[in-house]
Amino acid sequence: MSIAVLVFLCAASGWREINSYKEPDQLRLARWSNTTVGADAIESRAWYGYIRSSRGKVALMTLSFSGQGKVRVTEEIRKDSDGKTHYDWEWNDGLPTKREPEWMMVPKSYSNRVQFLGFSYGRFERHGGYYMGNAPNEVSVIKLVLVPWPAVVVAFGIGPVWWVSRKLFRRWRRKRLVAMGFCGECGYNLKQSRGGCPECGQTAGETMVREARPTHALPGAS
Repeated sequence: MSIAVLVFLCAASGWREINSYKEPDQLRLARWSNTTVGADAIESRAWYGYIRSSRGKVALMTLSFSGQGKVRVTEEIRKDSDGKTHYDWEWNDGLPTKREPEWMMVPKSYSNRVQFLGFSYGRFERHGGYYMGNAPNEVSVIKLVLVPWPAVVVAFGIGPVWWVSRKLFRRWRRKRLVAMGFCGECGYNLKQSRGGCPECGQTAGETMVREARPTHALPGAS
């Protein structure tokens, strides 16, 4: 991943953090498939992914469920029961109107619930019809991860900061070596050398040494 991309993601994350205190945002991704398995039954498989932002945090949540439900298979349902995988995404659809959305916390009913320094994780598994209605064999799983926006900004900012720090260190090291009479590229001792560096072939070695230890012009020289 290039530094320019990391800088963009770092800036975008900072902007999203500021905006998260103004209003909640949500991006929903969906993947589902329905298959007719009888005159009055449909087998459904679905996966939903949510990226939600509010009050300085970003929530990553997935919901998956599958099972067979008894329905009256009409012509309209048959069109969506072709067994193929369908995709969809929505932006800011179905957001709650209250200031602090309930999905910005991991409910205590979730298993494997972990909270540490603003980070949270939880998993919830349900058996029995819930999302599909009359589907007693339905199995649904919810996974929720909460991350503070500042942590996202820092994660994307480590790369650019390291890159800039490395550039500055190399420049400082080059100047220090040249000032001591060494090659700025490989560190070879150039105090007794004329011309380029015999070690790495750096042609600018002599010039750098002269700049570091300038000689006084001879009397009468123009």
